[in-house]
Amino acid sequence: MEKTFSRACVRERGVPIRAVVTDLDGTFLNSSHGVSQGNIAACRRLRDKHIACVFATGRPHVGTVKCIGPEKLEAMGMPDAYPGVYMNGCVVYGPTGDLLHAEYLDANLQKAAMQLLEERKLLNRLCGYNEQGIFCIEKNQHTWHTHDEYDEGAPFVVPSGDALKEMQFCKLTVNGNQTEVAEFRALLEDFAHKRNGRCVQPIPGNVELIPLTISKAKGLDILFASMHLRKEEAVALGDSENDLEMLRHIDLSVCVANGCKEAREAAKFVTVTNDQDGFALVCNEICDELEDKDVHAPRAAV
Repeated sequence: MEKTFSRACVRERGVPIRAVVTDLDGTFLNSSHGVSQGNIAACRRLRDKHIACVFATGRPHVGTVKCIGPEKLEAMGMPDAYPGVYMNGCVVYGPTGDLLHAEYLDANLQKAAMQLLEERKLLNRLCGYNEQGIFCIEKNQHTWHTHDEYDEGAPFVVPSGDALKEMQFCKLTVNGNQTEVAEFRALLEDFAHKRNGRCVQPIPGNVELIPLTISKAKGLDILFASMHLRKEEAVALGDSENDLEMLRHIDLSVCVANGCKEAREAAKFVTVTNDQDGFALVCNEICDELEDKDVHAPRAAV
């Protein structure tokens, strides 16, 4: 039976919360891929109480900044969107923007995947992601899918398939409609597992090929070590397939009500949907509990 997150979840554990980690699409962002005023205020409230807000997303850092926007990030107290775990854990930035970790697809896997897609005449559906941006060989409705639907940064168009193959990527995405994406995943999945890779589908419209060993959970371990923070001092929110390891790894994990079945099963608790500001509800419960504890704390004799 699903348990609903409340301030009692924090109180009963007796461990101070020092970080709230959130996925973006489907969790922190609403269904229009925007940020509500409630979530902006909740993030600022966390920061005012010296609790870190951490993004853990499949998006690249530059795409996150573009999607949310500098003004809203400033209002949230996160002007540069740091700290963060980006591209599902491939890239990790510390609180001041220092690059803590960058992990790329195995070179042989990337080469073989691109060759397979080229043979199937799908190279023009492919986007490659690294810490510098998104790259493709052609501007079309498929390569511009995340830009048009999720307000991500526009891909850079490189001169040729050969030029794309020479680059080093953290992840590859192949884009199409629901039926096509299912076919692309079937094509890549068995292929990937034999070559140190795996497939995930965090959003409709594409399937991602990522390194076998990366996850948001691994990225958080790297980040928390740099911040001298224990995972027991964190709360994590998510909704999708690429959140599963994180939701299982963090003791206080919460799935928004719109999350997929697997995410709801992986999380310890549930909350309301992303469109009902589930992130804000969780953060405000944490902050309210902290304020009540301060009010009732014994005062030193004068």
